[in-house]
Amino acid sequence: MILLWDNLITDATVTPSTERSTKPIANLKNTNLAKYFEMTENSGNIVIDLLDSKEITDFIIPSTNITSGFVTLKLEGNDSDSWVTPAYSVNLELYSNTHIGAKDINQTYRYWRVVVDEPNVTLLRFGYCYIGDRLQLPGFDPSIELSYNNQTTRSFSTSQQVYSDTGVDYFSSNFFFPLIRENSVILDGKEIATREDILEFWYSNKGATPITIVIWDNDRDKFPPVFGVVEENTLSFTTDSTQSNYSMDFDFIETK
Repeated sequence: MILLWDNLITDATVTPSTERSTKPIANLKNTNLAKYFEMTENSGNIVIDLLDSKEITDFIIPSTNITSGFVTLKLEGNDSDSWVTPAYSVNLELYSNTHIGAKDINQTYRYWRVVVDEPNVTLLRFGYCYIGDRLQLPGFDPSIELSYNNQTTRSFSTSQQVYSDTGVDYFSSNFFFPLIRENSVILDGKEIATREDILEFWYSNKGATPITIVIWDNDRDKFPPVFGVVEENTLSFTTDSTQSNYSMDFDFIETK
């Protein structure tokens, strides 16, 4: 599992090719997905200036209105804000929940550009953008319950007539990690998060700011990235008999 939480977009300068005044580019930094950024056309680009060269492993924008009929959908990286021949380019994937993204980028540049040409919409729409590194958690217990919920409320009259108020759909689950290590380890070329790495995330995030989780990194079509919060006020680690390894669990709930 991957947690995307340390977002470089916060301090970056972001410049769109076009911008709808009621849905400004500032919304690209807003974790409330209802406050999306919108262009005035169905094609364009967004330049992200990180102010310094930084290595990027993952890029995701949730809650877009892009469909499978796109012509161009890519992420570019460059040392300067000149895009005639960018130093790096990768096609962005479109996931089943309209998130777009790329993984295993592993490139270091100051400037990044999202390029989209989507003929099937009128105005391009983008939610909260993530650009940065990943927290690679160790393996979790695969016997988990994937819950798909809605916020529908019901009431009944004295004659047993039902009145319903339908709400939004959302995902939730609990994840158990049986083996958290104290020291860093590399597995399959990936640096696995230690207890201290996870604590750094928790002390910074505290379950207050939405993050993106990728449950199964190699199966993003079936289980696309999910945007939400760790639903805990306490993060507890249980030691093993030698007090050298730990286990933990947390609840996760999708937000909109």
